Amino acid sequence: AGDAAGALAALRALDAAAAGSCDLSERLANLARRLGAVDLAWRYARQAARIQPRSAAALLQLAAVERDLDETAAVAGRLRQARDLAPDSAEPRLALAAFLESESHFAEAEAERRALVALQPDNPAGWGLLATNLHLQERWDDARAALDGAERLAPGNPAVWTLRAQIDLDEAARAPERAAELRARARRTLEEGVRAAPVPAGWFLLGRACEEGGGDD
Repeated sequence: AGDAAGALAALRALDAAAAGSCDLSERLANLARRLGAVDLAWRYARQAARIQPRSAAALLQLAAVERDLDETAAVAGRLRQARDLAPDSAEPRLALAAFLESESHFAEAEAERRALVALQPDNPAGWGLLATNLHLQERWDDARAALDGAERLAPGNPAVWTLRAQIDLDEAARAPERAAELRARARRTLEEGVRAAPVPAGWFLLGRACEEGGGDD
């Protein structure tokens, strides 16, 4: 607590210097967030955006602080503006897609996920996040196709095969005519996966697959 108080006092001592510096205001906003001083972070983040209203970094910082404060009305607009100011940067699109998904705007978030894949086609994480978005929309085959992209780039990645199995299990719950086939496939995927990489998520899903009737015991 004493260290935090001292750090906050040091922050306030820099107020005059930060008044004309977008970069310093951003740095102070970030530090204030880390210290839990969200109101102070908001002041510095607003100051940075006011000094350089066309700074994508400043807008991202302000949107992050507004989310901390649960003041989300302007967040999507700020993130869209940051994306438009830095169209070749992944960070604004990542932040915008994540925010839209948190608000259940999955179709608009999907467009951002696809743009990220186009920007960084060799990044397996981008393909995985697109697959997750499509999974949330219950577009099973599209989600699997996106996972194929991730698997091509990162074969054997547990995040890929666990998501693939989860898609099969979730589709099985909504498609009784294919449930036995999907659960058996999920179980095979998981058994092969945990043999190679015994991650907790794999064992958890394998337990679910067995409990729901995925193949012979």
